[in-house]
Amino acid sequence: SLGDKPESKNVLEEVISVGNLWVSDPSRIAKANARGNLTEIKGLELPEIYAKQGDAYEALGDKENYLKSYEKAVNETLKLKPTEKNPTQVIYLVAYMKPVKQLPEIEPWLVRMELAYPKEFTYPQRRAKLLFDKKQPARALPVAEHAYSMSYGNNKFTSGLLLAQIQNELKQKDAAKKLVSELLATPEAQSPRNKRVVKSMEDFLKKI
Repeated sequence: SLGDKPESKNVLEEVISVGNLWVSDPSRIAKANARGNLTEIKGLELPEIYAKQGDAYEALGDKENYLKSYEKAVNETLKLKPTEKNPTQVIYLVAYMKPVKQLPEIEPWLVRMELAYPKEFTYPQRRAKLLFDKKQPARALPVAEHAYSMSYGNNKFTSGLLLAQIQNELKQKDAAKKLVSELLATPEAQSPRNKRVVKSMEDFLKKI
């Protein structure tokens, strides 16, 4: 694993150590906020520290502390009492819940977000991916279709590939091939921004 390399192991252990310093001394967070260094995660600083520590533990092969760190991230985020009015908090919460397998709690959060933001495709897309990962393709299909119908720009490729994967799982191979082939035939498929997802689509077509 990554943590087996001496230089990597030192860096990962440093992440954990520095995280502990910040957790034990909240003034560090306050000072960083005053400098504008943590604007993107304002209010989620503590959960993010725990999550980054969790990632470090995972890379080191320490599954127990990996899970404990993400449980702390979940609990700290719940203390903020996230609601639909703060989508950022909900999205981070959902991300923290996945490693600790709190899957039953994730879907209701995403449904709440879908209802609050009916024109936003990202929430149904996340829910479709969640259901697909939970081996529930039949439930995932209509959600993925809805997400794809609302997606736009570069996101059309990610949504389309997910929908095609779900269709393929449900033995709808012709529909899956047609969807991916049509997307690959668009001018946007040549954009460097779509290089990775286009490669995934091409690989997908070779496999089915």
